[in-house]
Amino acid sequence: MPRLLISAAHTLENPGEVYGELREADITRKLLKFIIPYLDVHKIEFQAVPLDLQLLKRIDWIRDTGYSKDQGDIFLEIHVNDGGKRGIEGWFEGAASAENHSQKFADSIVTSLCKYTGYQNQGVKSEYEHDLGSLIILNQSNILSTAVECLYIDNPEDIAILKDDSKLEELAKAIANSINDYIVNVAPTLNNLPKGLPVPNLRAPTFQPQNYPNSTQGFNNRPNQFAPPQSPFTNPAPSFGNTAQNRPVLMDRDERKEMIKKIFLKVLGKEPNQNDLNYHLNTGVTEVELIKKLVEGEEHAKLLKDALEFKELNDKVSKLNAEIEQLKANSVDGKVMQESMNRLLEHKNMLISRLHQELARNNIIVHGGHIDSMQLQTPSSTPTHIPLPFKKKRTFSDFLMDIFKL
Repeated sequence: MPRLLISAAHTLENPGEVYGELREADITRKLLKFIIPYLDVHKIEFQAVPLDLQLLKRIDWIRDTGYSKDQGDIFLEIHVNDGGKRGIEGWFEGAASAENHSQKFADSIVTSLCKYTGYQNQGVKSEYEHDLGSLIILNQSNILSTAVECLYIDNPEDIAILKDDSKLEELAKAIANSINDYIVNVAPTLNNLPKGLPVPNLRAPTFQPQNYPNSTQGFNNRPNQFAPPQSPFTNPAPSFGNTAQNRPVLMDRDERKEMIKKIFLKVLGKEPNQNDLNYHLNTGVTEVELIKKLVEGEEHAKLLKDALEFKELNDKVSKLNAEIEQLKANSVDGKVMQESMNRLLEHKNMLISRLHQELARNNIIVHGGHIDSMQLQTPSSTPTHIPLPFKKKRTFSDFLMDIFKL
């Protein structure tokens, strides 16, 4: 089954056709937002091209998806017409031919769209019939491509529709139904898809990027110079995922800028520098893709390495802090023990002092002497005084008992 790429033409910087208060870029992005829910209803596999990508960046993005005409994939870009007419008009890649599958795609879309809406069918035209000579968005995207012009911005009856959101949603539903009709009824009949489309010998020239630097599309913004066909593309990037979660969210440039800053802060802990910001804005990266890219990048790997080293250091610090706390606890216990020992020592010294005093008072030791120098007093062989009545002699143990009667 074909996959779909769908795009809202033009940017807010280069809004395409402007008529009064209406701008083509505002209308196309509103239509795109209305279309997407109906594509999901039909279970169509699709991606929406990010809003506000300049022309060459838009083509880069389309080619990088991996979608291709060889697989029958299709690309539809939504425009709003000018010229005072009414209804729907389509443009297809290459020259008109019965074998041109891009032409069959465009014709199917425009025919179905007019059937569902009742709007006038202005037909489909080759890109070579365009005032620009060719349309680079169609011939460089490597997909079966068409552009559909939805109503006319300068016709009063169409203006009333373009200003009415309910009418725009009806138109969006009809576009989704028309895409589904092509996928279900027309695409299966296109066997052996050609790798290229028929091109006249004197193909109208496409413009060089340097001559068309600010354009968002090959419609309405006409460069003054043309150059021979020249593809700025070389190596296609691998395909994005095809799930709904991987589809680019439809955000304008300012919204994408805020998304990029938010993801950088979340993944890398810092805001992007100007070069990174401009690069990711221009590539139209989705939130999922940006997260994946940053997570797999060298800077994030370094952050992880630093985080592991920090964890190791933090563990060591925690261990050292635990040891310090244990030492503090031991120091407190030691201090308490020391204070207790000091009190015991003071008490011991007090008791020794009392013991000295008592021994000296009883003439057991000489005043100021030590206990180990004491000598018991013995009576002289020749008494010089009248002997007192006999009294039991006191021993050293008796003195100690007197002292410790405390």
